[in-house]
Amino acid sequence: MTPITSLPPELLSSIFLFTLSQSPLYELHSRSSRTSSSLSHVSRYFRAVAHSLPALWDNILINPGLLSPLKDPAALLQHVLDLSSAHGRRGITFSWRVSIIKTNPLHMSVLRSLFMLLLAHSHLWRSAELEIPVDIAPLLARVRGRVDKLEELNLACYSNSVGVVTGFEGARALRKLGLVGSGFQVAFPKESLRWIVDRRQGLGAADLEVEDMPQLERLESVEWSTRIGEEIRLERLRSMIVSDAAFSGTLVVPSLTELTLRPNRHGDSDLQGVLRAVGASSCALRTFSATPDAFLLPILDLSPSLEELNLSFSAWRNEHASVVRHLFTRMAQEPGFLPHLERLAINRCERPMIGGEEAECFMSPGFMDMLSSRTEAGSTLKSVTVDVWGMVSRECLGEEKLKRLKSFRDGGLDLCLRENDFGESKRFV
Repeated sequence: MTPITSLPPELLSSIFLFTLSQSPLYELHSRSSRTSSSLSHVSRYFRAVAHSLPALWDNILINPGLLSPLKDPAALLQHVLDLSSAHGRRGITFSWRVSIIKTNPLHMSVLRSLFMLLLAHSHLWRSAELEIPVDIAPLLARVRGRVDKLEELNLACYSNSVGVVTGFEGARALRKLGLVGSGFQVAFPKESLRWIVDRRQGLGAADLEVEDMPQLERLESVEWSTRIGEEIRLERLRSMIVSDAAFSGTLVVPSLTELTLRPNRHGDSDLQGVLRAVGASSCALRTFSATPDAFLLPILDLSPSLEELNLSFSAWRNEHASVVRHLFTRMAQEPGFLPHLERLAINRCERPMIGGEEAECFMSPGFMDMLSSRTEAGSTLKSVTVDVWGMVSRECLGEEKLKRLKSFRDGGLDLCLRENDFGESKRFV
């Protein structure tokens, strides 16, 4: 048997990289998760091979609140950053998560020294995830002019006294920006940004200025809104996760293919603005998710390329029954209506038992006719899911209906009718 130390470095490198794929993060606070260090302590040969592989050292998780058991966390971080520096062209990915802020001077001193080490290596940052307390936020100004490699930045802050985070104005390679928390804003270059995820509370509408982002392709921000009478044109935007407030004005988004509309504070969505935007943009939606209202069918009439439709109901209302019935009827009787639809999902989130008029709507002859029509030869429909968060009235699920539903599934349709209640899930079909 050949000793493992006789393996050629190329083969040993492949083994190390496979090992790393099972635990990709170098977690500074967890000895069991420091795979790279474990490999490099087997022998001098292993160490030489491990130190030659940048992928072993450039994905770091730092949680200062969990570092107290370590004798010298700053020395350990310095060692890892030095190895990353040896492969500087690749850049580093790191997460700085301050889950617990301890106010004792020793902890704050360790936290600050670790953060200063990171700042000293900011010229290597490729992807940074930063959860920052208020006394650390001003230090980020020191990265100004040093983050030329930075492509992705995720910032989380939950203090109202931070104000504007600066330092990233010159990050010209920045392609993705994520913001979480409240009470802060960020100065960043808008010209090259392609993806923004804004989960801040209350500030998203104030300072996104997406009209100044000509390269933007993906936008997620429930707080962002347009003003009545305002027109914004985003030529390259392909995907949106927003609320109906984003469509108060007129959005022109000719490249839009994926749209998810989050419910407003009333648990509904007003689709009138979406209809206006789809009509003005002549876009080819392929995925659409929303709580339906009377404007759903006109939107679908303008979306013949649609492949996936997701309908969510936080609370069932009488107008929903009419819209859903008309949807099923048109799908059953008009082959040219949604001719490319492959996936239909209905999610009912309200807890009370589903029954009565609502159950009749979902389990109606119209629903059955729609399934029958859309499973004929040449049809594109592949998947239908009805998820109910609550209980399903047993009266609406007779043996004959279940038998017919199962026949669609046996015929090749991926059909699922599921009841979810307090962590338990029951699948009827």
